[in-house]
Amino acid sequence: MAVALPTLPTHRYSVLHRWHLLSLDAPTVAVVWTLAAARITHHTLSWYVPGAMFVAVWLVYVADRLLDYRQGEELEARHRFHGRFHRRFVIAAMIALPALLALMWKMPARALFAYILLCAPLVLYFAAIHKTRLRQKAPKEAVVGIFFAAAVFLPEFFTPRVAIATTFFALLCWLNCVAIHRWENPQSSNWSARNFRLLVVVLATICALTPFSPAPHPFAILNLCTASSALLLLALDCTRRPISSVTLRAAADAALLTPLILFFLR
Repeated sequence: MAVALPTLPTHRYSVLHRWHLLSLDAPTVAVVWTLAAARITHHTLSWYVPGAMFVAVWLVYVADRLLDYRQGEELEARHRFHGRFHRRFVIAAMIALPALLALMWKMPARALFAYILLCAPLVLYFAAIHKTRLRQKAPKEAVVGIFFAAAVFLPEFFTPRVAIATTFFALLCWLNCVAIHRWENPQSSNWSARNFRLLVVVLATICALTPFSPAPHPFAILNLCTASSALLLLALDCTRRPISSVTLRAAADAALLTPLILFFLR
């Protein structure tokens, strides 16, 4: 049984709020980084790949938020929104699933096989955190960062130095989750939450220096995007007091869209 649903704010949501509450933020970030990686390596990427990624990430986030709502623990606006409109989300997911299968059918065989291998441990982890006691002990922020980065850079897996960019992006995703946890749980004793600002500065510094040691590389651009996004998260953390929780949560994901600048450069 679902818990009683707290009242949501009655004001009209902005576009930024809806982007977040409809679970469109994470899929957007995934697609932007995937296309950016393909662009800087001049890799022709079929539209089926980012299309399938967008739908798959959306389905995962919707399922996660609906399950969180049903369990009724630490409900935030995104959980309450999914709980209020859970029937519509379920219907949308039922439509999206066959669309995902159709997109996967069109994907190159090697990419499809790689994504299936990636999905297997993700499904097991997803089941574990929602069906077992691991929910309170699992390092959810770190796992989200690892899987998210792996999915984004999988099409570029055989590109030189992709491991460096993947690692930096995984750390960025982790810090994104840590920031949200820090903002939603001000009294948290979590080590990463307490040391968030230091961790951001360290990541941004390493990302800024790595591209030029020992020599510049195409992925240096993405490393600089990672550094920029990390500093944007730091700026949000420093100015979060007057910002509403929904706006802050949406802005945290919007901060990860720095690679968009690549699409305006020749």
